[in-house]
Amino acid sequence: MELNIDIKAPVVIIPQSAVSTDVLVADFGLITIKNEFSLVKPKARYNLPPVIDNITVKLSELKLYRSCFERDSLQNEIQLLQPINLEVNVERNLAAAWFGEIPDFRILGRLKPMNLILSQEDLTTILRTLNENLLDGSVAPPPLPEERESNSSHSEVVSTSQRSAGMTVVTSAVVEMHSSVKTKTTLKLDFRFDSLTLVLYSPNSNQ
Repeated sequence: MELNIDIKAPVVIIPQSAVSTDVLVADFGLITIKNEFSLVKPKARYNLPPVIDNITVKLSELKLYRSCFERDSLQNEIQLLQPINLEVNVERNLAAAWFGEIPDFRILGRLKPMNLILSQEDLTTILRTLNENLLDGSVAPPPLPEERESNSSHSEVVSTSQRSAGMTVVTSAVVEMHSSVKTKTTLKLDFRFDSLTLVLYSPNSNQ
């Protein structure tokens, strides 16, 4: 099946808390998905040529910013992450059942240069959002049941050890020799990160 998909990615809005109007917004931009099929030249001879399905997924213009959600809309958008592009290529071995010269799945990823621009207020908003959202979902673990029969179980252990006194226990170990087996790679991951630039500034300075 051939894929050629261009869709507008979702926009995720994360509130700082259940009662706060401050939010973090992740705009995933545009998603492009395409694929193509190719044949592999194996070292050995097979009745059928192995086929690879190459799937390319691109995220374009991914952005992160903070804002204030009022009157059913976002107000005063402050950019935290300049738009970035992410490209992921997935190579799927369609003949993995009988052809093991290449991995079943090979994932190649590349993240273009990332630029973060954060002020002290930006860092405070991010940390508060993470902290308050994690605390809202935390649940105290249930108390452990009381051990009421500890004395009786202890006495049973003592009596058992007394009965087994004088007996000889023999433990034998069996070592099996296995023949060498060819290893097969199921998943191979290769991710490249071009660069990361982090700019921190205070409200009283230009940068």
